[in-house]
Amino acid sequence: MSTSFQLQNNTLKELPHNIEAEQGILGAILLNNEIFFDISETINVEHFYEPVHKLIFDVIGKMISKGQIATPITLKSFFEVEKNLEEIGGSNYLVRLANSAVSLDYAKNYAHIIYNLAVRRGLYELGGKVQHNAIESEIETKPEDLIEEAEKNLYQISEKGTSQSQIQTFQTSVEEAIELAKKAFEKDSSVVGISSDFTDLDAKLGGFHPSDLIIIAGRPSMGKTSLATNIAFNIARNAHISKDMNESVLFFLIRNVI
Repeated sequence: MSTSFQLQNNTLKELPHNIEAEQGILGAILLNNEIFFDISETINVEHFYEPVHKLIFDVIGKMISKGQIATPITLKSFFEVEKNLEEIGGSNYLVRLANSAVSLDYAKNYAHIIYNLAVRRGLYELGGKVQHNAIESEIETKPEDLIEEAEKNLYQISEKGTSQSQIQTFQTSVEEAIELAKKAFEKDSSVVGISSDFTDLDAKLGGFHPSDLIIIAGRPSMGKTSLATNIAFNIARNAHISKDMNESVLFFLIRNVI
């Protein structure tokens, strides 16, 4: 199944997609389910162009999430009942996918290709929506509202699939936990992350870690800015003393001017 769009010179061109990349990545997952976890942070079911591939990827994901093994054989019974593959060769198509499998490195590369093409399709669809809203919306609609909606939709496209799925294997979770415990043991303290040099704070947080979002809340004049400034200074000073290039500080101070 293909979708086309019309250019200004009345020529038709298919929306960006790569069927071979989709086939290769699905085949790789059917041969090695671990690849699903490696590529699921980059793409999800909505990034696939071919509807049948969407369905196959969705079924694979549900099976793996239940601890089942997804192979052409285990998927065969499902699709024989649903009959979704009849028009493209039935369950034999699953075997064809497995035969077109690629390695893990290629699978990751294909995932980025599929994601990028999906973003392009999203941009095209958004462009059409923006044009439609600009012409067909009620005359009372403010242009600012149309711009805001377009910006919101554009942001959703940019965020779609970017680390959208945090699925990881139990083995990976255990390995990460062991690594954190090992670092704490080597430091001979409970602080695994970056120390703020505030003992009680470090004891509760275990230091600062990547992707942390920590909000210091309080009434005016309670010392929020002072605390944040001291934390930033302590981290920067310790990084300078230890010459740790992995620890750095970027500090913004924004004040309301009325």
